[in-house]
Amino acid sequence: MALRIDDKSLTQMNEDKTDFCQFCKSVGRHWVELMSGGIVMVGLAVYERFSGQPVALGLYATVVAVFVVIACFGAWKTERQAAIAEWKKRIIAQQTADANRPAVVAELGSGTGHTPPLMLRNVSSNTAFNVRFLDATLGDRTLEADEVGQIVGAATATPRMLVHGGGVFWARDVARFFMSGFDAVGREQWPESEADDRDADAAKEQLSAMFGLAELVLPIAIRYRDLHGIEYVTHQEVVFEPISDRTSMRLVFSGRLNEAPALRRPYIVPGTRAARKARRL
Repeated sequence: MALRIDDKSLTQMNEDKTDFCQFCKSVGRHWVELMSGGIVMVGLAVYERFSGQPVALGLYATVVAVFVVIACFGAWKTERQAAIAEWKKRIIAQQTADANRPAVVAELGSGTGHTPPLMLRNVSSNTAFNVRFLDATLGDRTLEADEVGQIVGAATATPRMLVHGGGVFWARDVARFFMSGFDAVGREQWPESEADDRDADAAKEQLSAMFGLAELVLPIAIRYRDLHGIEYVTHQEVVFEPISDRTSMRLVFSGRLNEAPALRRPYIVPGTRAARKARRL
């Protein structure tokens, strides 16, 4: 059977060969420095000069072997110091870039009239490009928004937002959108197939949610990039209390896209502040 080597494996082999050759060269340079100018070699030369006797071959071989080990350590230390210096350089560059990066967050609309339910605000002084609100799904409805080409520092944008299959999404439709998805999220969080195995606490939580004594949490994400093409993302959670029709927003994460945690699915939190207030009344 013929042995096949793909291009990726061949490239890796060439890179490994190059790295090994560079390592050998570095070891050789350190070894020559030790052999030509080390205090041990000077001591051996002085011994031979004044004693008139040659250094034993075994001792000389031992010194050479020890110098090879020391040269390997020197080569590793040189590469390590170079890697640390490069890592520090990248960290400083990233910190500088992050300090001057855009930061876009979503804000709730006024809740009245024909105004969009969410606005996008750039809370930094740097322009954000290709600002995109990622689709958010509750049950069988999906909230979609048009991409915004750019938002300058300290400015806001109100992209057109639609509920898939439901038409234009105005601020007055916020409660309707959340209420329509409340039951779907509840069924997903407390499946009927697990009803018999549900403990008392889980049953109590489900009962609390059924009567609206809970919060529906919808995680949302906004992606954007800076002038240099570095991608960022903001994770927030929209919190809806059915019993009071109260909607609020909280920040979860804002930073580079490759450092962001996974976006959670919508979920229900039983026993809200509104629920406790209703029970007191």
